[in-house]
Amino acid sequence: MEILEKFLEKDHDFKYATIVHCDTPSGVLNDLSKICPLLKKYGILTVVDSVAAMGGEDLQVDNWQIDIALGGSQKVLSAPPGLTIVSISPLAYQAMENRQSPIASFYCNLLTFKDYYEKNGFLTQCQFQTFMD
Repeated sequence: MEILEKFLEKDHDFKYATIVHCDTPSGVLNDLSKICPLLKKYGILTVVDSVAAMGGEDLQVDNWQIDIALGGSQKVLSAPPGLTIVSISPLAYQAMENRQSPIASFYCNLLTFKDYYEKNGFLTQCQFQTFMD
């Protein structure tokens, strides 16, 4: 952690950093609770690959200031591959919305899912309860 902090003191002109939560072959588990807040201190967005850890290790996206966390069904959950689990912070959405160039592909455009349920007629828990009353 000390090495990263010294590096960032000198060079921190980055939009985002990608971090692997747990490396499958080596079993290394990165301490996101320290890495992500340090990056945020320098205004760097955090993108965490937690495919090999999500569901088996602690992952506090809000407390650890993670902007995008990505998980998958095929590792810890031991489910068939194909299900992606994503958490996106308001700051990450803001960065996507303020891009100077448009996002090149429908399949890579996470903005597609912003407010998806509200826009497509799905009921929130509060709306569902009101509907049921």
